[in-house]
Amino acid sequence: RLICENIKEVARTSADVTYTDNNWLEDNRDSDLRIAIQKELNHYGNNYLKARCFSNCQLLAGQEVFLRQDTEAITNIISIESSARSVYLAIKKIISMHGALRTKLNQKMRYLEEYEYTDDWEIPIMKGSLGLLSVGNLQKIVNELDFLADGKLLSRFLICEIDENNCLVLSAIHHLVWDGFSQDLLQTMIYEALTNRFNTQKEYSYINYCKIIQNQVKSLEISGEQEMEIEKYLEVAKKASRLNSRRDSKIVTKIDIKLNDLQIQKFNEYPNETAMEFLSGLMYSDLFEKLPRIPFAIMEHNRNDLNKKMLGLSLNLDYLIFDINTKTQAQVLLALGKNSVDKRAITEKLLLISQKYGVDYMINLIPIINYQGILHKYASKDSILSEEISLETMVVDGEDLGVGMHFYTHNDILSARVSGITIEEELLKDVMKNI
Repeated sequence: RLICENIKEVARTSADVTYTDNNWLEDNRDSDLRIAIQKELNHYGNNYLKARCFSNCQLLAGQEVFLRQDTEAITNIISIESSARSVYLAIKKIISMHGALRTKLNQKMRYLEEYEYTDDWEIPIMKGSLGLLSVGNLQKIVNELDFLADGKLLSRFLICEIDENNCLVLSAIHHLVWDGFSQDLLQTMIYEALTNRFNTQKEYSYINYCKIIQNQVKSLEISGEQEMEIEKYLEVAKKASRLNSRRDSKIVTKIDIKLNDLQIQKFNEYPNETAMEFLSGLMYSDLFEKLPRIPFAIMEHNRNDLNKKMLGLSLNLDYLIFDINTKTQAQVLLALGKNSVDKRAITEKLLLISQKYGVDYMINLIPIINYQGILHKYASKDSILSEEISLETMVVDGEDLGVGMHFYTHNDILSARVSGITIEEELLKDVMKNI
């Protein structure tokens, strides 16, 4: 099948892009600066489309069921102690090598499009001064921008040069593309690229990976024994969901916690097991005796293993049952035989299970843990917390995406984003005492 016609039209109309002047005067008002920034971001999008190469590939079967309508872009501004040119090259390197940034979804969300790196593709650099353009000032302007207004499902980047050794980087990443991929992880990757620690070698593309997985899915089957395990798993999930009195679909909480030596060791050596213990405490601290078994879906970023052979940030996926009393876990889908489900191929499991049980049903029942790794010290320029615990709660509107925890560690800090449950500081302190 051919790619969506309206996306083709966007590519055709972008062929006559006129490159804009990236300089702007220091006496511009905020409104003028806002117009200039929007112009540069649009230029980036047009430029990106102009430089791309179409690679038609049907979206992995079943995966489209898991996607939500893209209604927001996650914006972030980071300050980097490096020249704008060096950061420009670093970001181009990251995007050229990582499918999570290069693979987008068209508006009908039925096909993957792969954008190939070319020398004609540019990231805009605007020149300013620290006095005029601070992180706060730029953030204020960015908050007023609509990154979805032009209908192009593109992530956007803009570099603002402050002086020869300092710059700001604006990233606007559509949340469907990131899939839990944090802005701190992006910042870490930029510094890795700047210091030549980012050495992923591409051997085959994300599109080819999709085709490989499609072929695997055709030959995959879930045995009768595995189906029985899944049914037992869902029964546990139903019971656990009913007893979760802290459930709130509109709450998202950002948590930063200073860890002691034992906690650092546990989160670094056994991240998923410790995260299950942590999230279980937040959900069911008063029900442990009544609810010993809790289901989890564990997603884990593969930056250093699978990426050596695949162009893209991939996810492992495991469905587990965690016993809070014994602190042990059991896999639901065991890797048995040549037709077993590969834990690295997230789509295989999602497709096969959703065909049987329905995706919406499972998403609202099963807490998801997304581990993003031990990030380099550059993930946070200031890793020293003034308090032992920092808690920021946000109320969000929109569809209920279930209970989830995205987390990573850097230095002695646990950083987590927990959705779907209410969390008080005293509860958090009590839970940490048992970690």
